[in-house]
Amino acid sequence: MLARSLALLPLAWTLGASLANAAVIAPGPGNGTSSGEAISTPELTDASKAGPLGLDNINCQDLTINAKISAQNVDFINVDDNYSNASYVTDTLLAFTQRQKNWTAAHMPGTKHTNNATYRIAAHYCEPKRGAVANSSLLVATHGIGFDSSYWNYSYKKSYSFVRHAASHGYSSLIYDRLGTGESETPSKGGFSTVQAPTEVAILTQILTQAKNSNNIGGKKHARIVAIGHSYGSAQSQAVTATSPDLIDGVVLTGFSTATQFTATFILSGAYTQANSVSELSLKDKSGIWLASASKVSNVQNFIDPSNADSASIDLARKTEQPVTLGAYASLASIAAPASNFTKPVLVLNGDHDLPFCGADCQSQSPAIPDGVKMLYPAASNFTSEIIPLTGHGIVPHRTGPESHEITLQWIIDNKL
Repeated sequence: MLARSLALLPLAWTLGASLANAAVIAPGPGNGTSSGEAISTPELTDASKAGPLGLDNINCQDLTINAKISAQNVDFINVDDNYSNASYVTDTLLAFTQRQKNWTAAHMPGTKHTNNATYRIAAHYCEPKRGAVANSSLLVATHGIGFDSSYWNYSYKKSYSFVRHAASHGYSSLIYDRLGTGESETPSKGGFSTVQAPTEVAILTQILTQAKNSNNIGGKKHARIVAIGHSYGSAQSQAVTATSPDLIDGVVLTGFSTATQFTATFILSGAYTQANSVSELSLKDKSGIWLASASKVSNVQNFIDPSNADSASIDLARKTEQPVTLGAYASLASIAAPASNFTKPVLVLNGDHDLPFCGADCQSQSPAIPDGVKMLYPAASNFTSEIIPLTGHGIVPHRTGPESHEITLQWIIDNKL
C-alpha cells in the first residue's frame, strides 16, 4: 500500500563552502552514537584525504553477475503497469503524496506474488595493486536512486572515488549497477509489478551470496563482507541485515534515517517524468516505466547543497542521472524491518542538509535525526552516527565527498573489518 507505505513506513527510504569551516559530529562517549557536538576539521588536500597507498593503487575489472532470484513482490491492482503516458505518472505521484489513504485503498490489497527471474547485473571489482590488507572484508556498495555504480567511482576527481579510497587503504570493493541503471539489464515492462524493492533486495542478496560462496567475484570466496549503501541502496542493505544477517559483517548506511515526514517533499521536488522525454539525459532508450527528475534544478534540490559543490561536479551528477520506477517508491515499506539478529557494527553517515531523510537539517532536533536508526539494531556490537556539514543527500558530488570516504574507511579499519 503506497499511501500506507509513506504514512506508516518505518524507514523513510526513497530512494542518489569550504572544508575550512567544516564540522563533523564526533562519536559520543561509551556507545559510539554521535554526541551532537560539532568539532572543526581543517581543510585537507586531495592527497591527505586518502590512505597511505595512494589513489592510484587500484586495478578494476568489469563483471557480469547473473542474479537468479525468487522475490516476494508486492501486489498492485487497478494500476497501469507500464505507464501509458506522462499524465498518468504525474497523477499517480500527486495521488500517493497528497491523497495517500485513497490511493492505498484503491491499489494495494496487501497481498504478494513471487517474481522468479534471472537478471544480468553489470558490476566492477576493484582491488589494490599492492598492500592488500590480509583477511580484510570485501566492500560491496549499492547506489541509490538517481545514480548508477559510478556514484562509488565518481569521475569528477580521483579524490571523489570511493573505490580509489578503499584501495588506498588496501581494501577490495565491488560496485554494481542496480536493475535498470548503468549497463545492467533494463526491464521494459512491469513498472509496478516487477521493478520494485523486493526484487532489488533479492538481487543484492544473490550478489552477496555469490561473493561469499563462489569464485565469481575476484576469483575467490570472500569470508567477510561490509555492505555499504546510499539512500535506496542503504534501504536494501539494511533489509539484508534483517533477512540474511549472516551475509554481512558490518554495514554502512549513508543518506539514510528513520524519518518519514520529508518523503513527499522529496518526491514532489523531483518533478519526476518519463526519463525518455528528458532531452538532457542519455535515457532515450528507456521504456515509459522509467522516470527521472525533469530538470537540473529538481536534481539539485533533491541531492546537492550547491554552496559546497563545484559546478562541474553538479553538472556531472545531472548528466549521469539514472532512472527509477513508481514501483520502487511504492514498495519501499515492504522491505523495512528491524535487524534484531544483526550483531555486527553499524555506521550511519549523512549530509547535514539531507532533504529526504532530514528535511535539509539533520541536527534540527536532539539527538540528531539519523540517530534514530539505532532502534533498528538492538543487538549491534557498535553503532555510530556521523553528520557531514554543508552536504546534501547525494554526498559524493560535494566538496566533502572525499572526507566522507575517509570517515567510512577509518570506521572499517577501527572495527577491524
